[in-house]
Amino acid sequence: MSRRIFQTGLAVAAIVVAATPALAGDVPSYPLRNGEFSSYQGYGRPAGWALGREAGRVRLTVDPIPRLPFQARAIAVVRCETASQGYIFQDVKLLDGRWRFRAQVSGTPGTKARLEVSGKVSLQTATVTVTGQWQTLEMIVPRVAGRLRVHLRFQTSGEADVRFRRARLDAIQLHGGLVRLKSGETLGAVVLGEKPTAAERFAAFELQRFLYRMTGQFPGLAGRDHVSAGRQMMIGSAAPRDAVQPLEGLASEAYVLHRGEAASSLVGNSGVGTLYAVYEFLKLQGCRWVMPGDLGEVVPRRSALEPVVTRVFNPDYHLVRSVFTGFQQFFPQGGWIYIDSDELCDWALRNRFNSVWTGGKTLEWGADRGHGWIQDSGHSWNATVAPHGKYFEEHPEWYPLVRGRRMPRSDVSIRLPNQLCVSNQSLRDHTVKQIVQFFRDNPRSRMFPMNPMDGPNYNCECDQCRALDPPGFEWNQDFSGFPRFPNLRLPPLSDRYLNYVNHVAERVTKVFPDRLFEFYNYASRVPPSREKAHPSVSVKFTYHSGREVNVPLRDPHDPLAAKERGWLKAWAESGTRHLTYYPYTDWVYPDAAIHWYFNVSDLLRTLKRDYRAVGMMGETHTTIQADPMWWAIYSRMLWNVDTDYRTVIVELCPLFYGPAGKQMTAFYLKMNQAVLHREGPRRADYHPNGRFEFSLDEIQRGRQLLQEAVEKIDGDERLMRRVDQARFAHAILTLVRIRNDSDPSDHARSMTQQAISDIATLQAKYTMMVRQSTRRFLTSPGGTE
Repeated sequence: MSRRIFQTGLAVAAIVVAATPALAGDVPSYPLRNGEFSSYQGYGRPAGWALGREAGRVRLTVDPIPRLPFQARAIAVVRCETASQGYIFQDVKLLDGRWRFRAQVSGTPGTKARLEVSGKVSLQTATVTVTGQWQTLEMIVPRVAGRLRVHLRFQTSGEADVRFRRARLDAIQLHGGLVRLKSGETLGAVVLGEKPTAAERFAAFELQRFLYRMTGQFPGLAGRDHVSAGRQMMIGSAAPRDAVQPLEGLASEAYVLHRGEAASSLVGNSGVGTLYAVYEFLKLQGCRWVMPGDLGEVVPRRSALEPVVTRVFNPDYHLVRSVFTGFQQFFPQGGWIYIDSDELCDWALRNRFNSVWTGGKTLEWGADRGHGWIQDSGHSWNATVAPHGKYFEEHPEWYPLVRGRRMPRSDVSIRLPNQLCVSNQSLRDHTVKQIVQFFRDNPRSRMFPMNPMDGPNYNCECDQCRALDPPGFEWNQDFSGFPRFPNLRLPPLSDRYLNYVNHVAERVTKVFPDRLFEFYNYASRVPPSREKAHPSVSVKFTYHSGREVNVPLRDPHDPLAAKERGWLKAWAESGTRHLTYYPYTDWVYPDAAIHWYFNVSDLLRTLKRDYRAVGMMGETHTTIQADPMWWAIYSRMLWNVDTDYRTVIVELCPLFYGPAGKQMTAFYLKMNQAVLHREGPRRADYHPNGRFEFSLDEIQRGRQLLQEAVEKIDGDERLMRRVDQARFAHAILTLVRIRNDSDPSDHARSMTQQAISDIATLQAKYTMMVRQSTRRFLTSPGGTE
């Protein structure tokens, strides 16, 4: 094997042997991405990193192999089956200045490793012989700007592992310059407080790098970089008192853009709020983040920037504003629906969400992003609190008494876990002890799930539980006649459920007075008649009414809307100070566009104005790529429910689609009109996921507008792919609409073949990724191959 690559170049580094362990989360996530190897693509491959194999049989993986495509941190493992040589690498774009590149290495004793950079400069460290101990490799990169490739190099003489962790690039000193403002002033420096948080440091970096991308210049960071005379931009805790004062009494993530006499300030009531302030300033310059990743970024060129104008931002939904994603593997060899969870979290943060929920725990965003809203959620009683597989043998009394015996799991349908014997004092003591320990172990967690189980399943029939129910109701847990259960007779169960939740909340808040308890009304939407929710209980209204998506929640004539309003009103008056809502989009066809713009606008506005809702976290399955306008409207209205959703479309399309902006605006508004003005009466089998609002002529007109958009794009691959994403989602929508029609016409069959052709062409062009449910739909009889 040639050893030439390990013998040439300039060695510029020191090696520190037996590296000391460091706390998780202290490796910055920028400008080198995923240096903790904590997000993944494929099956256990670190996202953002690629393998360069020069000799031998080599495989790149991580340790431990994740169940989901993210975790606190991991180790990149290069598994060499034979004598091997190569590197793992990542391309980064660096601001002008000096940088320090570091990583730690371990593995099979006797193997070799080193760091290397290539591009505008080519440097390498001395080669280290790997031992069983972690060693730190370090390189000083002299003044450089632009694209640079960083390498973690390895060499083995036989079968061996080489392991890397904690890779990072840190600025030593950057060469900042003046950035012109349209006011005639210049921006000369960015200023952080004496002890800046990780989020504030990241905010300063984001400001510098996006200003550089727009103007070719960036202001230096005072105390580290070369700075210039001119206005200063104060970040976070560096902001003066008069800038921070307007935030008093506002939400924890409220923020302000403030213009002072000699300095401007970007500051929030928290690290996340300060980052929001930076992104707000960048949006003032025309930046947008419409989809995750580079494809979704809009970063315009600017000769001068808009100056800061003082303005305060306070979210209408101040508790939780969440994005849902169902991370999953697809194809036999595996692979994640989002290749890089960092990109998803960045997108969420830049659009002022504060949470990404995956069905269990929300994602920890890391210290750089201010951690985000952290909580566990989901059906929890017989899963998190007292899973029957763990506790039933020792504590059968915790599980429901059904027809004279304790039954931990239902015998109906798919045999879901049953509810609990919520009156049992031993269970209540166990729950309190468990939650107290949970909050001690998870100090950043804001809320614990106290949520009944999904059904169909059984409730407890013991006398103590029945005594918690309101009187005068029939009781008959007869689940025959699946799935309608015509003989099932139960009283409203919310009183017994809330009695249990309130008891636990009262005791736990004596230890953790600032924590909340999530309570789904999923298993009993009828509000309680006896119980009032404890002040720390966050009632989550979890209800899919079947109301048509073009019917407003305030509609005085729609019986489904009236029923939903009645329940919402009673739950809003149940004592909770933290009413949240569980929104749904299409979970069956998540890669098809929905165009429910009026629906989400009406819902958010009415929930806030009429019922004082403070949070939204549910199953918003529709992918961002499938309907970016829906997500843009949703994100904007969580902050300001008075937003006109049509204005969002009109403003965003020209920025995102360039010369095709007029056609794309017309497309989205046309699809919105199709939803609002459906033809004919409501179908008896109506379900929002069926897309029955769209006539075939309207769908065909939508396709024509998309074709016109394609013709307006002259060779710009980024813009073409954005339009093609909309074409792909529209083609899937076409199939959904037609296949849900029991008797398609000849015209419908012709449109089906056209949609299949469009999908196949675009999948071949881009290798479009879809969720598993969409893949099954597309490969079903009559679908694409």
